[in-house]
Amino acid sequence: MEELTLNEFKQHLFSILGEVFGNSKKIGEINSFCKIKGVIDETVKLMVKDSHGHNIAVVLCSSPVSPKLVARGAKNSHLATQMLPPELGNHILTPLYEGDFQGLSYIIMRYCMPLSSNRYIWYFERALLSPLLFQWLAMITSATVTQLNSSQIETEFVIPLQHLIELEGMTDGIR
Repeated sequence: MEELTLNEFKQHLFSILGEVFGNSKKIGEINSFCKIKGVIDETVKLMVKDSHGHNIAVVLCSSPVSPKLVARGAKNSHLATQMLPPELGNHILTPLYEGDFQGLSYIIMRYCMPLSSNRYIWYFERALLSPLLFQWLAMITSATVTQLNSSQIETEFVIPLQHLIELEGMTDGIR
């Protein structure tokens, strides 16, 4: 996203964020979330802070190369939530808001605290969360597993995997 368009997008977001958060939060600033990598289809990531400087939301916006990428991701998160029983689906993050700006899809997500940057605390947090995460993933697998017939296995797995193996750009480690 070019600088002028990015500034226009930020101005657009201020009004939308006012609707999303209402009187509960006063929006302070909107800044880039991370360094731009320069990948042609890179998604723009923005951090939204309240007037006290606290992170409150993350905005993801598609690139012109794949303008509906973010919308597809939002749709998939909604579908995943609907496929699961509420006790499992409620843990999937879904957008607070979905929109379109100059033909590019974008979403506003609530901010979630990352694990600590202190390696000792991070290791402890990870040790506490990993069993819960793996238990949740196992329950999701149990809730969504389906039996496939041999033709489905061929078309859904064998043929796509053979295609990957035959791609020239694939390294031996991926093959």
